[in-house]
Amino acid sequence: MRVIYQIGRLDSQMKSFTFIYNDKEYKDKQLSSFALKEHFGNSAKLILIYPVSLPFNRTLIDNKSSLDDNFKQRIKDIWKNNEEYLNNPKEFFKLHPHFNLADDFIIIHSIGEYEGVKFVSSYNDIVLGILFDMIDRYMENRFNELYIDISSGLNIYISALLEAARHLYVFTKLQSWNGNEVEIYKVFSEPIIGSSASEFRTFKEEMKFKTFFSSPIKKEDIDNYSLARRIIKIIEKNNEFKTKLQNCLENFALHFSALKNATPLVNYEFEKDKEEDIKDLIKKIVISGREKLNNNWKKSPSLPKDDFLKVLLSLSFYIGILKILNVIKLPNNGVDIKEIKKRFGSKKSSIYKKFAHHLNIIFVGNEISNLENHIKNYKKNFNREWIPLNEIVPRTHSQSDQRHFFAHAGFESVLVEINKCVDKIYVRYKEDVKEKIKRYLINAL
Repeated sequence: MRVIYQIGRLDSQMKSFTFIYNDKEYKDKQLSSFALKEHFGNSAKLILIYPVSLPFNRTLIDNKSSLDDNFKQRIKDIWKNNEEYLNNPKEFFKLHPHFNLADDFIIIHSIGEYEGVKFVSSYNDIVLGILFDMIDRYMENRFNELYIDISSGLNIYISALLEAARHLYVFTKLQSWNGNEVEIYKVFSEPIIGSSASEFRTFKEEMKFKTFFSSPIKKEDIDNYSLARRIIKIIEKNNEFKTKLQNCLENFALHFSALKNATPLVNYEFEKDKEEDIKDLIKKIVISGREKLNNNWKKSPSLPKDDFLKVLLSLSFYIGILKILNVIKLPNNGVDIKEIKKRFGSKKSSIYKKFAHHLNIIFVGNEISNLENHIKNYKKNFNREWIPLNEIVPRTHSQSDQRHFFAHAGFESVLVEINKCVDKIYVRYKEDVKEKIKRYLINAL
């Protein structure tokens, strides 16, 4: 499935052109994206982006305008009563000549004064308006190719469109560590304005962005519900939603930090959310953010783009982590240490390979081997009972601290219990130390 975005036109002549794509001609097209859509056929959806200020252009209704008389009259009506238009600009764009030629359209905020109407917005709000739409479409009907046609539109809208595409790439990559991220292409035609040519070639270039195994949120974002409070205040959700969001962010932080810092027992023993619940949070945040943007078309709300990116990218990353962790067996009462070694400490089958954390494989493998040797040399009988690890493994310290916790791959002797049944060794964290472990992991984000 492919999705195409282009900034829509509205001018007095609405001329048609011939575009050439992959050496094939597409005649009588008013936008290059129409040629691209025809080229792909039913496998592509075209979304046009209209700045809300488009009708405020005097040339649209002068004597030289070739627009339909009824459409010109609608523009005149808007000038007489722009408040009605600005309350619901979508109704006007349903009359646009291109309405039936595209699959859908969205409206974005404008910047500047046009025919006496002043539009106050921010670049970040324009980026978020486009990004919210991209994420919503991706979550509803996952597409694998995105085409950004930059052949039309003012510089600010083109820049915002390209930035939104970059954020979408990261959003999809973070939940697709198996390599199923969206492929993004920049499309552009030869310059039309001022040209005497009758045909215009269209070019395609793939856009690639680097994505790192790095948390979008930090400790200070989680402390005291800080980030969740800021987002909820903007999108006006209730305390129940705030709690769900906070819990999701905390659980993401725990499992991310456990993977980053090579403490695999955490990935078994700590709570994981359902993927569908995380997707539901993303959708609700996107929809509420878009509603906030659409409340006032003269002046946008100046949403905190960085906060929205932190939340959306963290939740998407959480989905990606869960997809990788779905191979591990959830413990009923402790985890078989050979299972941990296979899933995390084996060069052949380690989960860390997905994230290019190859040193973690060696570190965890060595720590588990040392643990196995200590247990092998333990002379007392387990009698099927759980024994504190510090009775088996001699340590010079009696209290846990963060440094020791990470130095032993999370198998800190004063935090862990061991049980041996026949030839299997099971490990688990003591129930009363999990809050302490949680603090260690969040501090180490």
